[in-house]
Amino acid sequence: FAILPRVRSPYIVGRGAPMGTELEAAGFSDDVSLDGIGKIRNSRGVALRLAWSGAPPRTSPEELRFKAATYDLFRSSSWRRSPTAGRVGRGAGVRYRLSDIAPRRWARIWLQPTRSRSLPLPSDAVALEITSLSLFVDQGGAVELPLPALELIEYRVGLADRPVLLAEAPERTPSVLDRKAITPRITALAQQVAKSGTVAERAARIERHLTRSYSYRTAGLGTLGTVNPVEQFLFRTRSGHCELFASAMVLMLRSQGIPARLATGYLGGEFNPFEGYLIVRDSNAHAWVEAWLPEEGIWRTFDPTPPAGRPNATEQGFLGVARQAYDYFLFRWDR
Repeated sequence: FAILPRVRSPYIVGRGAPMGTELEAAGFSDDVSLDGIGKIRNSRGVALRLAWSGAPPRTSPEELRFKAATYDLFRSSSWRRSPTAGRVGRGAGVRYRLSDIAPRRWARIWLQPTRSRSLPLPSDAVALEITSLSLFVDQGGAVELPLPALELIEYRVGLADRPVLLAEAPERTPSVLDRKAITPRITALAQQVAKSGTVAERAARIERHLTRSYSYRTAGLGTLGTVNPVEQFLFRTRSGHCELFASAMVLMLRSQGIPARLATGYLGGEFNPFEGYLIVRDSNAHAWVEAWLPEEGIWRTFDPTPPAGRPNATEQGFLGVARQAYDYFLFRWDR
């Protein structure tokens, strides 16, 4: 125990990948394949820890969402990361302004080495305090570091009382309507499911259709190197993991002229009662959808993955308590 925290970094790299192959956590690379998150869902490694200043929010830990990256262009069986839009505006000292909304409360995050530039932030983050000379934001509103995170990073985030998606408007990001991977069958299914109504109503119907009519699984799916793995998922296997559910919804929305993109990061976490902080693990990796609602002039999060396929809640029983106690000691030692 005394030496493990000091030499832990070499063991984090790979996160369970066989034959020494390095495996990036979901949402931290420039390209995301449709089976990337499934590869790390079995890992119990800690991705980040979060402690609130004052009382924790009323939101259940399982509902907290941390966005790490966004993806606009889908080609064959992978997504390409959204281009960088520019630098994040800086205020006094080490504070960066993510939104004009004033923070209602603050939280501190300790991010483990990810070997990438992505900086996971809660979906309601509006301000950020970090010792970095500059920060960048992609067109989907995900924040990036100037250099990959090769050691533990500590930062403080100001939070609003509701989700705040920082993405640019669709007219400035035409790639959110890219239709090259959309087939006539996908278009016909989307029209049949979405029907008529406002964009929010049509998007909700597509989300509900995927959640209720398809099942979650990661094993036995066969190769994803097909000409169109999303069409295979929708009309043949009718089961898959969160990347497939989110990808299918994005393409179905776009076929109806609704701007949409893929977002990746973490969903949920487990509350550690020994010090009152949240543990977010590799197994919390997740993918979801962000769609533009012109009636409201905002981006909104949709999650078409069935509840059974979303990251698990806090581990119960003696083993769960033992894991949390051990994490508490590691966390204290690291600090």
